[in-house]
Amino acid sequence: AKRVGSERRYTELIRGLRDAGHEIHLFAGRWDSDAAAGLTCHRVPMIGPPALAPMTFAFGVLAITRRWRDRLDLVHSHAKSFGDDIVSPGGSAHRMYVKMLEREGTALRAAALPWHPYHRSMMAIERAQFASVRRIVVNSMWSRRTLLAGYPSASDRTEVVYNGVDTEYFSPAIRAELRAHTRARLGLCADETAFLFVGAGDRRKGLLELLEAFAGLGQAKASLIVLGHRDS
Repeated sequence: AKRVGSERRYTELIRGLRDAGHEIHLFAGRWDSDAAAGLTCHRVPMIGPPALAPMTFAFGVLAITRRWRDRLDLVHSHAKSFGDDIVSPGGSAHRMYVKMLEREGTALRAAALPWHPYHRSMMAIERAQFASVRRIVVNSMWSRRTLLAGYPSASDRTEVVYNGVDTEYFSPAIRAELRAHTRARLGLCADETAFLFVGAGDRRKGLLELLEAFAGLGQAKASLIVLGHRDS
């Protein structure tokens, strides 16, 4: 299991609820055994070709959670699924992601993308999910604006809850301890301004716009460090 981005946020949420003494059931196709310690885990099959696997997973979640519904006070989904009370869609709406890909491609590719079986499955699940859940929770105003551009009727049910910060781990004391060594390892001068971009999915997170802005800075002693991986 990944330990960054949305996956890190979900892991921290589960850990906090578990440590507070709540009973937690995990419904997933696979899981990290260490992260799932103390949870009741239910495997949800993802069968069929890749384009249809999201749909079989969504129906699988619905079928399995219904069998346990008398034990569950709340179903909080972090995936495209059916039968949820709350959903936290990582990266906002898939529909808007497809629209972004349409703008970047050729006219022929833009016309074909919405008809791709995988995208059609994802958007069909998403449309039904957003129409039925009690709350949609995102972690930034950008995510909220993007989601509502595709699903304006969900406005009253969409909330922004910002990520918490572990102030013991992300602290000025640790920064002071690591700063000199890290800058030397990266080849940065003491008086050099460094910009750090961290994130996967450069299309959605503005890396191209950042590169354009950085090119116009005109600062001799400035570096841009990019950590992550490119969109395919």
